Amino acid sequence: DAYEEAGDSPAARETARAHALVERNPERASTAWLRAGTLALEAGDSVSAREDLWAALEYGTTHDGAQKAALLIDRNPWPLEGTDELRLGRTLLASHSWDRSHMRLAPYVTENRTPIPADRDELRLGLGRALFELHRFSEVDAMLSPLIGDETSPQLSTPALYWTGRAMLERGAVSEAESILRQLAEVDSNSPW
Repeated sequence: DAYEEAGDSPAARETARAHALVERNPERASTAWLRAGTLALEAGDSVSAREDLWAALEYGTTHDGAQKAALLIDRNPWPLEGTDELRLGRTLLASHSWDRSHMRLAPYVTENRTPIPADRDELRLGLGRALFELHRFSEVDAMLSPLIGDETSPQLSTPALYWTGRAMLERGAVSEAESILRQLAEVDSNSPW
């Protein structure tokens, strides 16, 4: 902060990077990488910004620093390599950036884009919720219906039933919603859903 106040952005960035490299706490490390990336962006150094912001994502999808870094990465026209699209989409989904996460992740679930992720069903569940939050209620059932069945674990089928039932209620399909919600109660009567 002292370097920033003195107008020395390169030194402030290097201090943030040095802090990120030694920080053991994932939340604080991702925040330090976010800070370094933001300073690099402000200085017009897109190569360093890209490197630092992606480093923030290395700490998982749940940390504030990683989620804010994902939003910045998403706004920039940087090329994505390998599984970057999946990593970015997962982090955007965790940050409740519904539209952007849906745009990035839906092809992996609905079009069999490779690589097919091991957590495809979990992504499908997250995208079903994203569609609900985007008020695209008529699309929720198609996204979540593969998760509703005896062969699916309750950890996936229970929230899939919940979001499907809610979407049906929003569409005004009350009798269909009642049927789905009864099914939800049969699957897990103790569920918080």
